[in-house]
Amino acid sequence: MNRRVFERADAVVVHSPWCRAEVERLFPEYAERTTVIPLGAATRHVSPARKEAIRARFGLPSDALLIGSFGILSQAKM
Repeated sequence: MNRRVFERADAVVVHSPWCRAEVERLFPEYAERTTVIPLGAATRHVSPARKEAIRARFGLPSDALLIGSFGILSQAKM
């Protein structure tokens, strides 16, 4: 686990309940913003209107660049 990621992220996605439990154990102050999305989750088309609604729900500006980093967290991941 990388504390710096949790310190700077608004939300963190992990791939298993075990990872979420580790966050609760190691960084209980960040558990609330940690979500489990299992490996193999399917993608789906999201309409522009739905995207705007999601951004509004989470208080994200409609023109903000959102970045996601997926995969195993390691020193090589930039």
